[in-house]
Amino acid sequence: MGGPNVDPKLVQFAADLDRLKAQDVIVQRHNRSQNPAAYVEIQSVQSALMEKGEAALPVMLVNGKGAAACAERN
Repeated sequence: MGGPNVDPKLVQFAADLDRLKAQDVIVQRHNRSQNPAAYVEIQSVQSALMEKGEAALPVMLVNGKGAAACAERN
């Protein structure tokens, strides 16, 4: 009887964020269920969701611009 399975991609993502924060990069994460306004306030994010739905997530903005869907890591 083990504990819950943790997705290794989420563990790696958390480590990546920690590395960025350690380099004084400002990182903000938004959860659609807790902060849906963040997904409609930025036109490029809203457009990506309208076009691709959930497949557009996650989305990354750099300096508040240039929304890009993040490719799945192998």
